[in-house]
Amino acid sequence: MAITTDDPSVQIQNLKNLNSVLLKETTHRRQQIESLQSALHSSAMVSDNNLALHLEKTILFSFLDSQVKEMSLGFDTLLGDSNRREYQVADLKRLVNDLTARLHNEEHRLSVLTQERDQLKNEFLAESKRLEETVGREKNLLEEAEKLSLQVSEKERVIGELNKDRDLAVRSSQESLMVIDKLKEEVEGVTREKSEIEKLNTSQELKITALELELRQLNESLTVSHNEEGFMRAKVLQLEGNLGLALQKEEEMAMEISALLREKKEMEKSVEVLTEKKDSVNKVLDMVQKELEDKLHELDEAIRVRGEFEQVKVCRENEIVELQGEVDRLKGVVDELKGSCKESEEENKQLLSQVNHYRNAFDEVVLEKDNIRKGFDEERKKAENLLFEIARMQEMVDKTVAEVGKVTGEREKLVEKNMLLERHMDVLMKERNELQSSLADSQRESDELRAKIEFWCTNSNKALAMLKSAAALVCQYKDRGEEVDYNNEKVVEEIEPYAEELNAIKKAFKSKNEMVDDMKQQLVSMQKSVSEAHKSKSLWTVISSATTILAAALAAYVARGH
Repeated sequence: MAITTDDPSVQIQNLKNLNSVLLKETTHRRQQIESLQSALHSSAMVSDNNLALHLEKTILFSFLDSQVKEMSLGFDTLLGDSNRREYQVADLKRLVNDLTARLHNEEHRLSVLTQERDQLKNEFLAESKRLEETVGREKNLLEEAEKLSLQVSEKERVIGELNKDRDLAVRSSQESLMVIDKLKEEVEGVTREKSEIEKLNTSQELKITALELELRQLNESLTVSHNEEGFMRAKVLQLEGNLGLALQKEEEMAMEISALLREKKEMEKSVEVLTEKKDSVNKVLDMVQKELEDKLHELDEAIRVRGEFEQVKVCRENEIVELQGEVDRLKGVVDELKGSCKESEEENKQLLSQVNHYRNAFDEVVLEKDNIRKGFDEERKKAENLLFEIARMQEMVDKTVAEVGKVTGEREKLVEKNMLLERHMDVLMKERNELQSSLADSQRESDELRAKIEFWCTNSNKALAMLKSAAALVCQYKDRGEEVDYNNEKVVEEIEPYAEELNAIKKAFKSKNEMVDDMKQQLVSMQKSVSEAHKSKSLWTVISSATTILAAALAAYVARGH
């Protein structure tokens, strides 16, 4: 009993220790969760700043991309021969493509970081919910532990009362055992009496043998006693009826005693001895019954033995009445024992049910504690994994911040380069407008010169043809020198139209020389302007070369004309 009363107190102490440990673990978990919350808040701020920087980068890079595209279009529309500008534009495009690729990579990294941050937030929320659930479970467990402590105290009080009742039941059972011992002693006395009866029966059997001898002798006298036979038979029938009732009562008592003995076999081994002895008594009674039947047969033959037989029968009936009284008393005692046993069995069943209930409750509490420990272990592992992930994410965030710093530096450099390019573009646009205007003027002048040259070429061809014809005539005139005087008039007549043409040609050559001088002066002025433009812009090399080629062609043409 001391063990059963000490177990609940030990269990309550263990529960209190477990609750203190759980409270310490919950406080530690809360501190870890608060630190995780602060870390997540800082990571969220960093990720928000990174997102803001990312948005600024995307806007700036989109603006730069649009500006570079416009610049590339402007460069493409400027001049097809400016290879250096095209190479620069290609380099800028490559740089822009590299920057856009880096931007896409940074966007992908930032998207991955945002996804991981959201995942961490979701996991943190789930862990916080689980922690709240565990805190609620701990509160419930504490309340249940307090309830269990109260119930254990009440059950200890009930167990004390039940122990008192059990002691009383033990005492009553001991008293019942004492009563059973007394009954055993009485049964032993009955058995001794039965043994004496058996001895008497043996003596009677000897007497019966002797009587059988006498009956053989008396068979001859039966013919005489037929008159008395009917009267004696009536009395014998009455005696047989009485004996039948006695035997029925005796059988009923034997059945009841055997039933009582079967019921008391489990409680006491001595009752089995009683049943065995009762069976021996029944055997004795059967033997007595057989003897009585033999005596009935003997009564037909011998009336002398009737008195002694009636005395024996009366003694037997008295003994049966006494045995019936003892059996009734034993039935009462057995009934009382049965009631006490039933009450003790019910009390034992109640105690067993309460003990089983306590054991089940204790097992449930132990299982819940084990489950809570497992949950805390899992949460500890998850918290450690979260800390590791947060450290890894912090490293990634630091790397991304460093890369973002590099990208911002590169972006600032690109902004500066773009500013310089824009300024250079403005200068180039101005120079392009000036070049276009100068090109238009030079084109117009070259067209005018080309028209004049074509006109002069046609005139010079005509003049050459005329000169050739005049030279041919002069040669003919020299060959025919002897005939000059003779044919002087004819020659003068033939040369007159050519002389007019020669005068016209001379005038034309004079005017042509004047025009060539004017053109030379214009070419010199154009070369000066082209050299000045060439200093400011290398594009004028083409124009200057074209003008020099044109001037050389004009000079050659003029020289040929001369």
